[in-house]
Amino acid sequence: MNNELKISGMILGAIAFSLILIPLFADTTIFLTTENGGTPTSCAPANGLVLAQNLTDLCDVTIISPLTNQIIEYNGSQWVNVNSTPSSPESTVCSNIGLGIIIIKNSIGGNCTVKSLLNGTGITISNGTNDITISSNVTGESTVCTNQGTGKHVFISGNCDFRTFKAGSGLSIANGTDDITYTNTAPESTVCTNAGSSSSLSEGICINSAVTLKRLLEGTGILLSSNSTHITITNSLPEVTACNNVGTGNQLCSGGNVNIDTLIAGTGITITDTTDDWTFASQCANTGTGEAICESSNNINSLIAGNGITITDTTGDLTVARTRTYAVQAYVFQSVTKTNLPTVYTDIYTTAFDSENMVTNIDCTGVNNFAISYMWDFVGAGTDQVRWVEAGNNSNVLKEDTAISADQDSRTVVFVRPAWCTSSFVIIEMQAKSSNGTNDPVAKGYVIWAD
Repeated sequence: MNNELKISGMILGAIAFSLILIPLFADTTIFLTTENGGTPTSCAPANGLVLAQNLTDLCDVTIISPLTNQIIEYNGSQWVNVNSTPSSPESTVCSNIGLGIIIIKNSIGGNCTVKSLLNGTGITISNGTNDITISSNVTGESTVCTNQGTGKHVFISGNCDFRTFKAGSGLSIANGTDDITYTNTAPESTVCTNAGSSSSLSEGICINSAVTLKRLLEGTGILLSSNSTHITITNSLPEVTACNNVGTGNQLCSGGNVNIDTLIAGTGITITDTTDDWTFASQCANTGTGEAICESSNNINSLIAGNGITITDTTGDLTVARTRTYAVQAYVFQSVTKTNLPTVYTDIYTTAFDSENMVTNIDCTGVNNFAISYMWDFVGAGTDQVRWVEAGNNSNVLKEDTAISADQDSRTVVFVRPAWCTSSFVIIEMQAKSSNGTNDPVAKGYVIWAD
């Protein structure tokens, strides 16, 4: 054997497949040999061997009873055909455990993807043979805690500065392992004594303490007694005065010993104290310069409603109101013919020196209701309709009357003042329209009343 055969797994598979397809050698042993990578050397057909010359660069290959799906495998001395053993699928699974940072990114088909570690600020990471070392490159805590002053230390340990405590007069301070103890070195030592002359209360007030107190002496009608904790003061002459109601008025006393409130006269009231009675009287006084209501100190005149006035008596109040009385605010007496009155509102008085230009300003302040009387000579067919609007802003409509289809001789409409009408000087103008645009009405004039 001149050369050593080196064949990859893929080439060997192809050779095995080719050999399997040759039915001539199903029950035959074949021995192949080559020399120096050239044309195969003829081998002597010894031991029933048959020479094959269709494969090159192969030697030491023995095919024995080949079967489907077999492969060629080197057994240490030559290449032989063997059964193929399929490999088991990879079943390795990587998983993260615990509640910390996740290291395993994923596990797919037995392949585990592991995250790499990055060092943050102040951290160093180094790889060893079996370990990963994470170190801090920041120097440790260097703050120093010191006690200032000459008193007792406050802190146990730590990096802070504290003031110290000094014991004042009558105090001592002691340091323990975890505590600071303050002690009063001059406790209270005052003795309480009872002074003054003796009385039936011989014990006095003081039991023991650092105070000197006066004794208690019994006055007229007073008795003193004491026990170990209390002093009792008793009225030995209780009140026996009886409260009696005299006279014919309302009673103030219900019996027994009572305190009675004094009486104070309010506005319009007088109180007279007689021997057995109190007399209360109303007092009417007129103030100001108007008509007097009080006839005398106790007599009040009644109120009578005059023309246009109503008086309403409610509980606690008298209401004086003006009855409805309309007053003329504006008037126009001028005839104007509107030829072919349009189907949209148009001004009635449009020429110079029309009386409407001078007299149609109204005052809306204090007005509740308006009334408008007008005359209209209807000429044509269908209907006409009139309205009164603010001259400077026709969207402010004072009143729009219903459609009319006949002459109107002094037609009157009454209505509530519209909300927009609040000024004391509002100029009003009259407008009209027809339903067909061909009517020729004659406006005769109008009057505006206010209440």
